Amino acid sequence: MALGRILQLTLLLLVGTSVLASVRYSYIQPIRQYYPQSKLIRLNEAAHSGNVAAMMDLVARYSEGEGTTRDLQQAHYWLEQAISHEHPVAMRHYAIWHMQGKEVVLDNVKARDWLARAADKGDGSAKMLLASMYLTGKGGAKDPEKAKTLLQESAEKGNAKAAFLLGKIYQQGTVAQPDLAQAKYWYHQAARAGDPEAHWLLGEMYRQEKTPASLNKARGHYQAAAKENHPQAKNQYAWMLYQGEGGHRDLAMAASLFRDAAMAGIADAQYSLGILYYNGIGVVQHYQEAASWFEYAARQGNPNAMYSLAWLYAKGEGVKKDLVNAYVWSNLAVYFAIGANRQNAYQLRRRVRAQLTPEQLVEAQGKSEQLRKEITQKSQR
Repeated sequence: MALGRILQLTLLLLVGTSVLASVRYSYIQPIRQYYPQSKLIRLNEAAHSGNVAAMMDLVARYSEGEGTTRDLQQAHYWLEQAISHEHPVAMRHYAIWHMQGKEVVLDNVKARDWLARAADKGDGSAKMLLASMYLTGKGGAKDPEKAKTLLQESAEKGNAKAAFLLGKIYQQGTVAQPDLAQAKYWYHQAARAGDPEAHWLLGEMYRQEKTPASLNKARGHYQAAAKENHPQAKNQYAWMLYQGEGGHRDLAMAASLFRDAAMAGIADAQYSLGILYYNGIGVVQHYQEAASWFEYAARQGNPNAMYSLAWLYAKGEGVKKDLVNAYVWSNLAVYFAIGANRQNAYQLRRRVRAQLTPEQLVEAQGKSEQLRKEITQKSQR
């Protein structure tokens, strides 16, 4: 996947399931260890005596029906009690309720207000969520400058996710002109904390510099992300191993990584794996395997795979010779390819067409059009 497409991903991912799950009940674990789940009475006693952690544990239990009957009225009551103690986690929790529209009516304006209150009291998770609302304009006007300030405060305190998102802000130029030096700096902070996406983007940035030193750095970052099962990083690391970019060649390892990325659905990796099988590079030569991986990639819109699959159908290698399918895939390659690749596909289609009957040509054109629509729709999802 190209770096430009990666950078089009919205920072709204910050409020996704993984983030919300990580911030929602993290504060209740110590109190649950002290008050066994079966002893709800002790939790109530602690809450009535002013223990805010107990109040928040009751909020979680009553709202989820954990260890007791689900009771939203009780959940609301104890959340209000915790908020009355000026507890920032309770404020953030109330904001999340409004963001999700579960225990209360969905209201992003209120969510933003309560996150601001929690952030003012120093709650780091609230700052992260509020920053995302400023960036996306949820619950009010967009304010990228405020988002950047909040993320920087969290990042400077060691929050790896904030560092990563701050890096994207600098790389994209969300607030001002892009600043790649600052983007790298914050990506490095996130990468040191083990963020595979930060390693991946650093790999992309260093690889674009194309110097021997930068290619070596890119390879290292791809490798680090690949170890964390990042599919795109596995594909790029495999390519560098195949080419010997930034270090030695290792064809067997490249084939293994291409396979991992291909199994994860990366079309470029599926095409590359097909090439390895067709030529017997790093793997035992196997035309049927090559044809299979070419088709996986072709159906995802990879024009090189379309051309290669058309070639196999025209020659009958790895598949039964089928000029109709050879026309179908060469025609699609002409449609999706650019530059010299498009010209190659055009020449192949012309040669195949000359061998088709009028009936076969109509059939092939119909199948090609149907596949074109399917592939285009899939790419727009």
